[in-house]
Amino acid sequence: MTATNKTLWLTAGDIETLREIVSARAKRAERLGLPVPTIKVGPETRDERGQIGNVTITKTAVQIIQDVPSFNGWKLVAVLTFAEDGIVYPTPVITRPRGSECEIPNGITCKTCDHCNTSRTRNRVVVVQHDTDGVKALGLACAEEYLGVRGLESLLNSWCSFAESDELESFGSGYSQLATAREILSVTWACVKKFGYIKASDHGPTETPTYSLVQTAIFGNSKLPAVKELREELDGNYGTDEEIDGLISWLQSQSSNSEYIANLKILIDDGSAPIISKRYGIVCSAVASYFRHLEIEIKRAKVAATSNWIGVKGDKVNVMATVTGNRTFETQWGSKYLVTFADQTGNVLTWWGTSQDAAECEIGQSVTVKGSIKELGEYRGTKQTVLTRCKIAK
Repeated sequence: MTATNKTLWLTAGDIETLREIVSARAKRAERLGLPVPTIKVGPETRDERGQIGNVTITKTAVQIIQDVPSFNGWKLVAVLTFAEDGIVYPTPVITRPRGSECEIPNGITCKTCDHCNTSRTRNRVVVVQHDTDGVKALGLACAEEYLGVRGLESLLNSWCSFAESDELESFGSGYSQLATAREILSVTWACVKKFGYIKASDHGPTETPTYSLVQTAIFGNSKLPAVKELREELDGNYGTDEEIDGLISWLQSQSSNSEYIANLKILIDDGSAPIISKRYGIVCSAVASYFRHLEIEIKRAKVAATSNWIGVKGDKVNVMATVTGNRTFETQWGSKYLVTFADQTGNVLTWWGTSQDAAECEIGQSVTVKGSIKELGEYRGTKQTVLTRCKIAK
């Protein structure tokens, strides 16, 4: 694989910071099976005039070296981004490994995919090369299937953060906003507790997206009144180490069937890896997801504390209740519904039904449930009376 190199001129302090960043990324890359980045320092040096005052700063040449990713024999040629965060680019933004000798084929558009050959608009197209099978342009979703790599987008983002010239050029200049996932999560925790979670895609004209508040809180100039005021409001609300550990443990325990969760798990990992600024949005969203999880657990605990069985197997029941859930499952014999109720004292009743009565149960409805007790069960610590042959009166 071809090595990717970028030469930076850095101060001694910046070099030490870069060592920490590269070390964290190297551990992460090794776990993910990606090429491990390394740095080469010197021996060349040069003197530069500082921006503030008449000061000469000595900087040393530093190279970041990382091999081109290869997925099951397919080497990355380039990632073509046609749209991002709702913005459609007039020409694609191209990210490619430095030193790559493979030419990007002409005529690739946002509708190109050599795997599915479906003509539809895509945000990203991945170009890869195989020693025997040539070059292919694949839509991002198809690329995951074709290359046999789950969470490909996050893997590419992780690798590209050192391959993209704007991130590297800005390192050490004061522009690059790199913070660890743990730091971002802690500040997001405070922002969500104080202001609620505000998505970038649907914030109002007077609202500031959560990720933007987090960036301001971490990197804002403390001399500015607005920054000082924000930090004062957040003081005392930051996520503690124990709280962030709980969030990370919960996240890593989640199934990766969801692409969103799979991407989050790779990005956040154990919390030590640095995150580039354009990934703050998805990292911040992890706190909102975790808060929703905690709310559900609190509600579940309250239900578990109040719910009891209302009879014994075989008893007839005739109770007033509220519909609390109705899930549909498709089977080879048709639709089946799992309806849950709570009676007037908080006891949980469940019913698997296939009738029109089951289909028409709507969450929040007050109904009269007539049926027989099939069994006395328990789910996630909550006692549930399982009913059968129910009739519903509204």
